[in-house]
Amino acid sequence: MKKLISSIILSTALIVAMTSCEEDSDTDLDIAAELAGVWIFNETQGDFAPQTYTVTITRLGANDIEMKNFYNLGNSNKVSATLTGSGISIPTQSVNGNAVSGSATYNDDFDSMNLNFSVNDGASVDNVVANAQKQ
Repeated sequence: MKKLISSIILSTALIVAMTSCEEDSDTDLDIAAELAGVWIFNETQGDFAPQTYTVTITRLGANDIEMKNFYNLGNSNKVSATLTGSGISIPTQSVNGNAVSGSATYNDDFDSMNLNFSVNDGASVDNVVANAQKQ
């Protein structure tokens, strides 16, 4: 009988120990805050490629960011974007007379991203491929 009770106690202790060692969830991670900061954008394809410029990303909300100097349009011009499950969506918007839209993906460390976006100035569409590194 003592062996049975000891086995039950030991089994219960092992189950409790194993279930208390679960990994922390990333659901509390503020991705918009992680992405906020100064970035170096490097356009590798597009009408002005190669082109390198600085973009400042600001957190607007839990799922919203703003990018200043996107497409090298100047710091007074801002592009709004929304965080999606695994990336960034840039909905169509007018920036300094240009229709801008696109998407991006970022790495797990939030210090590198790949972007695909288009800029329509009314006369032509520039389809841009770029990468960016957080400074």
